[in-house]
Amino acid sequence: MLNQQRSRNVAQKGGKTRQQTMAAHDAELLANMDLDEFIESISSSAPARYRVKGLQGENWNILEELKKMDEQKEKERLRVIQQKKKEKEGTWDIQQEQKRQEEEVKKKEAENAKYVKGSVKFSNISVCDLPKKSSSSKCNPFVMFKLGNINRQTSVGRNVYTYEYKTEQYEIPYDPVLMNWNGKVDIEVYDYESAGNNRMVGTATVEILPALNKQIQCEIKLDHKTSMKGDSPRQYPGKVIFQMRYAGLGAVEQAKKIELNNVMKKSLNVTQNPKGVLKLTEIALRGVPDMAEGNKCYPYLDFSLGLGGKQTTVAKSTVNCDFVNESYELLYDP
Repeated sequence: MLNQQRSRNVAQKGGKTRQQTMAAHDAELLANMDLDEFIESISSSAPARYRVKGLQGENWNILEELKKMDEQKEKERLRVIQQKKKEKEGTWDIQQEQKRQEEEVKKKEAENAKYVKGSVKFSNISVCDLPKKSSSSKCNPFVMFKLGNINRQTSVGRNVYTYEYKTEQYEIPYDPVLMNWNGKVDIEVYDYESAGNNRMVGTATVEILPALNKQIQCEIKLDHKTSMKGDSPRQYPGKVIFQMRYAGLGAVEQAKKIELNNVMKKSLNVTQNPKGVLKLTEIALRGVPDMAEGNKCYPYLDFSLGLGGKQTTVAKSTVNCDFVNESYELLYDP
């Protein structure tokens, strides 16, 4: 039908070449059609390539402009889609990051909640397999425990590679708020020098949380850190061994309360039953049964108190007896 309309229009417009006439008609159609519809219409018959070629000057420029406009619209549409996609992805990334940070905060708070105010106690301390200082002398080791700004130091072992700090125990108070929730104890082992330039043998670190309200055994290899100029790292600087207990304030107070109660009970027991002497006088015995018909007993009394004891004389052939002029004293020590 479209081709028939074109033919009628061409017939009515005489004096022009067929190509010019078709080009003018196509320009008229172009003004009233979408670009896609126009291209489809002129491509529906074989001579279309001639008509397209026949678009000259202003008509051809219109076609080119329409194409460019459509291309720009498509580019803009794709750009908007891409922008929305990026914005959506960016929003998702921000939400994921916020969620991750919130989870980390919750995890950190849960870890911090495990730390309680109390004290950390170190006992049964020893060092072993310390390095040789020279062929003629050994180490003079001492151990330092550091928790925050507080430290405790053992006595000094003399001329040894292995040493036990017998009967030595140390306690360091711990406040998680002041420590910024840091529960690590720094341990340093030194070789004592009388001149004051102590050499660091090695260091170690231990976390207190595993020892909360229980005693644990720690045996840690030392990491060597040079403390003197020219001092070179050693392959194996030895070990430090100790027992550690991290007691919460409630546990510490409970232990002190129990200890105080024991002291008070002991004191009360001593007050009620003081040390002294128990004296026995006017001793008598009545109604002793016969051992056999016609035979009397030969009774005596034995008094015991703790590890001490006293015994009366022996009464002969009687069932009733007064131990006249007999008295005895027993020592009492609560």
